[in-house]
Amino acid sequence: DRSLATFQSADAKVRQIMAREQAKRAEMASIAAQIKELEQALNDARRDVADCELVAPFRGQVADVQTIPGGYVERGTPVLTLQMMDPIKVQVQVSSETTRRLRYRDRVEIHVAKPDGGVIRREGLVYLVAPVADPATRTFPVTLLVQNEKLVTQPPDGVDPANLARTRDVWEVYTADDPALSEPAPVLETRAIHRDAQGHYVWKVNNWEQVARKETGLLNVTKVRVERGTIEFPFLGGLWRFTPIRFLNPDDFDLTADRVAGALLPEEQADSWQGEQILFERDMWMLRPGDVVNVDLRLSDYDEGYYVPLDAIRFEGGQPYLFTLSSSGDSSSVRRVPARVEPGPDGLRRVEPTEQLPAGTAIVRGGVHFLSDGETVKVVGRD
Repeated sequence: DRSLATFQSADAKVRQIMAREQAKRAEMASIAAQIKELEQALNDARRDVADCELVAPFRGQVADVQTIPGGYVERGTPVLTLQMMDPIKVQVQVSSETTRRLRYRDRVEIHVAKPDGGVIRREGLVYLVAPVADPATRTFPVTLLVQNEKLVTQPPDGVDPANLARTRDVWEVYTADDPALSEPAPVLETRAIHRDAQGHYVWKVNNWEQVARKETGLLNVTKVRVERGTIEFPFLGGLWRFTPIRFLNPDDFDLTADRVAGALLPEEQADSWQGEQILFERDMWMLRPGDVVNVDLRLSDYDEGYYVPLDAIRFEGGQPYLFTLSSSGDSSSVRRVPARVEPGPDGLRRVEPTEQLPAGTAIVRGGVHFLSDGETVKVVGRD
């Protein structure tokens, strides 16, 4: 009986242990399932983070922002509008005669006006010639592709670029009342604060009024010592980071009027640069949507000469003539001049008078079929 009782007790313990083992196995399976679920959640989170990094498929500029930095959006919600800037399309309207000379990938010349009055010349490619004319204007739309570029501020003549640092920002010193601060304090964008062997400093701009009026692109700067705080706090979702500062000599800086040069370029030389002038570097695209440019569609070189519309040429007995205008006092008269005629671009004709005409000679461009040699006329308009 004792042996039977011992056996039954041992058998019960074995069954209990086996039941515990099965429970543990079930618990392990549950934990393994939880691990797989968490791994999947981690992969989803990593994919979501990757989806939050926007990569532009082309060079361009932000034309509109639908969501502020740091905002929450659902998948598929647009956050900004990107305008393609390089290459950029140029659209012109041309006559039917011009379209017959244009072919896909023909090269034409684009003239872009510079702010200083100069002209930038660039090549464009014929990308598309409309097969149907615009019924309103009876002209054909032509689309050109032009390689765009950014125009960057250059140092004035006579200034050695090697002695200049560059910056793209000029900052005010704001007084912030942030929860991270024990009391309101002046703050400055972190990258505008530099350090040398003597401590921290900023570059104070001395001629901001002249720079703001675009009288000069050079910032005259002096070094002003500051004490930098130990904390940083982000602004607009981390687009900038600000740090509290304290001017060691408050008389060196007027918080209401003075400005500070931003991060210096190149960044690796920011703390070692010692100078007196910083180039305020601004850039803009050479061509922007809505700009007006001049397009030279001449695909071959034409000889120099007089180019006039066909209405300015009168034919008598197969001989072409021009009518020149001469003025004496209040009266004007016309003179018939024989000429040779050759084809020209865009409906014009190249005319070569048989006699030398003085520079500035006016040529009648309309109504020549009603004129006689030596006739007195009244001029109602000049081109």
